[in-house]
Amino acid sequence: MIDVTKTVTMEQAQRRLKSVIEDVRGNKTPYILTRFGKPQALIVSIEEYEEMQEELALLSNSEHIARIAEARAAYRAGEGIPFEDYMDNRRNNE
Repeated sequence: MIDVTKTVTMEQAQRRLKSVIEDVRGNKTPYILTRFGKPQALIVSIEEYEEMQEELALLSNSEHIARIAEARAAYRAGEGIPFEDYMDNRRNNE
């Protein structure tokens, strides 16, 4: 995902709430709401929020983190394959 976060004041967001929500939902554009030039809140789509929650859950799982570390070490040791090759193999076996 390319981060194209937009920043608006809380007053601007109130005036344009419908278009802000449409942009968040339709384009997955996160909005930072500011007040007196300081960030106060973040508006993201439900889908983005759920993805963030899933990622946080995975990152708090020590077993999952250990598996990632093992995979990275294996890849550095030349034991891995490029992701594209993995996906091609996976598609061919479906």
